[in-house]
Amino acid sequence: MHENIRKIRKVVDKNTFETIKRLYKTKNTNELSELTNLSKDCIRKTIVKIKDNSTNCSYSDI
Repeated sequence: MHENIRKIRKVVDKNTFETIKRLYKTKNTNELSELTNLSKDCIRKTIVKIKDNSTNCSYSDI
């Protein structure tokens, strides 16, 4: 059984980006799921690429 996987890419402000990065590193799935609107189950099963350059901060669910 394969679930439909949807790609999500969202550009966020710097503060939100830093928070997401910190929560992801500490594996805080409760807060992370609230902030990103991804289910906890989804966060556990997906790899999150976190990108930071001076003009764009984004995270994507791949």
